[in-house]
Amino acid sequence: MRVYNLAKSEIEKLVQLMDAQLKVKQEKKLKDVKVVEIDGNVRVLVHENFKVVQFDNSVVPFLGDAKTIGSMPSVVVDPGAIKFVCNGADVMRPGIVKVEGVFDKGARVVVKESTHGKAIAVGEALFTSFELESAQKGAVVKNMHYVGDRVWEGFKEANV
Repeated sequence: MRVYNLAKSEIEKLVQLMDAQLKVKQEKKLKDVKVVEIDGNVRVLVHENFKVVQFDNSVVPFLGDAKTIGSMPSVVVDPGAIKFVCNGADVMRPGIVKVEGVFDKGARVVVKESTHGKAIAVGEALFTSFELESAQKGAVVKNMHYVGDRVWEGFKEANV
């Protein structure tokens, strides 16, 4: 693992990815974006306004970024699903008790637990929010980053 500053030439690419995949607008002239490289393909990008996890050409908000997480659509899961989601399992339709917000297929969605409303994972919606409401079974959110995963633990270890 290593920590370094993101090159200026890569900042514009990051801004475009965040706009396209997270629907979060950032100024194009960002400065001081730190990179915590977890491994060759996974890194956490840290700025005073955000923390995102980048997997190749895909970005999701880091679970420790309450500002970005709070502005995203979410699904709320029952207590029985928490253990599975926090071990990397995709979110299955029977475990969802509530859908918050409107989203399209492929959108980034926060997974919250029902007791305290805490974010436990971020994933990619496999259905639109409307399709999800009427679905009865099967995976509906692909788990991309969850509490306790290698990104979470690596970032804690880096102490940025």
